[in-house]
Amino acid sequence: MSVLKPPTHSINRSNKMSKLHLLRTCQYCQSLFIPKHHSHYKHCSLSCRFWSKVEIGPHNKCWIWKAGCFTDGYGLFKIAGRLKRAHRVAFQLSHKISPGPAQVLHECDNTICCNPDHLFLGSTQDNTADRVKKNRSARGSKNGSAKLMEADIPKIRKLLFQGFTQETIAKQFKIGQAMISSIKRGECWGHV
Repeated sequence: MSVLKPPTHSINRSNKMSKLHLLRTCQYCQSLFIPKHHSHYKHCSLSCRFWSKVEIGPHNKCWIWKAGCFTDGYGLFKIAGRLKRAHRVAFQLSHKISPGPAQVLHECDNTICCNPDHLFLGSTQDNTADRVKKNRSARGSKNGSAKLMEADIPKIRKLLFQGFTQETIAKQFKIGQAMISSIKRGECWGHV
């Protein structure tokens, strides 16, 4: 007669039963979840983690990004170790499509807005045209590479009117002759 011996390995319970001690409550949606990798997770999904960082309001108002920002003022959000622009993530989560190489533009011109109703896809040309139309371009001395100030332009035009050569004027203002020519033709500094 054979004697039954108890198993030497632990009894295999279902994974759900053995992970019950890991059960967490999502801090955003209050759903119960079991973290996939790290026990310090506070949210049940990427979507909940993202939206917990947004001050959501009425659909006609901006939804403000409350977490960190890039130096240019756009919200930043980390996914799998990579920094993403928050408004692009908001667009992707809301519309269930990746913007890919397309630009995600703001109708409201608020860089920290994540309201999907304020976001739309466009090309680089669309973004530039939108910026120019809304007078947000870094023109004149606001352009970081500008060597002239707005006050210099009337002086340059006066010197041109008085018959000074473009080369002489360029040397006086320490810029290239091509810039003087562009100012003369109204291609540059036309807003002054």
